[in-house]
Amino acid sequence: MLLALMMLLTFGGKTFGWLSGTGLALLAVALVGLAVFIAVERGRQGHSSTSASSPI
Repeated sequence: MLLALMMLLTFGGKTFGWLSGTGLALLAVALVGLAVFIAVERGRQGHSSTSASSPI
């Protein structure tokens, strides 16, 4: 997700264009990755026994 976003922001205007097929594909990958990330993190909020919140 972050790689697609960084490629779009870095090369989007000069190399392949913002509204080209490559630019739109990178934007789509970044948005889908963000949606998956948010869904996974919201799913973790309901669990109290996650490894990050429990002491060793």
